[in-house]
Amino acid sequence: MPYRLVPRIMMDKIFAPELKTGREVEAKFAPYALRKVEASVYSAGIKSVGVVPPSALERAVDSNTKVVGISVHDPYGLSPPVSTKLTMLFGGGPPSWTARFFEELGEKVSELKKKYGFRVIVGGPGVWQMSLERPDWVDVVFNGEVEVDMPKVINDLVAGREVPRIVNGRNAPVEQIPTIIKPSRMGEVQITRGCPPRGGCQFCSITPETFRTIPMEQIKRELSINIALERR
Repeated sequence: MPYRLVPRIMMDKIFAPELKTGREVEAKFAPYALRKVEASVYSAGIKSVGVVPPSALERAVDSNTKVVGISVHDPYGLSPPVSTKLTMLFGGGPPSWTARFFEELGEKVSELKKKYGFRVIVGGPGVWQMSLERPDWVDVVFNGEVEVDMPKVINDLVAGREVPRIVNGRNAPVEQIPTIIKPSRMGEVQITRGCPPRGGCQFCSITPETFRTIPMEQIKRELSINIALERR
């Protein structure tokens, strides 16, 4: 919905409450895709990595922070099935709350970046919108799968080397897809990636990807990681 029609208190209390982390800054559970990013970076030798909700960002970054990664879903409120349609149906005007939240996050990241000097990489399912207009505080827009190319990009950012403004991640062979190291939201695990050979729908962006089946042992390990935390 356009943010002019939905009161802030409804968003904060009902639709998008802040994730509580207590004394810790890291999220206890996180979206599965972010857990794969975390595992990929960790497996590449970057051990100081964690998934942090926006509400804990100020507590998570300091002068030792080299790179901040942000996952976006609908940063400018341009998602065709929902945001754009609802905004049009309700008379246009300012975009959705997703765009408003991203604007507020951008202001926060921009101020912290000025203070600490870290670099920023943005990815996620809505990152195509960032390709249309990249904010000044974003150093790299990362499209696609992370396992092959993101660790190198982050190492280059940490080292202060020049990195392309837009990076298209290559598809990872199955043996290069790491096991998550911390629990995923709702206990998600991945059993396949890409579109099976019998697919081939021309309208679908997934079709060009190589179909891969995750080994059963890796699936079991990820299930065990999720189950172990649930039992605590």
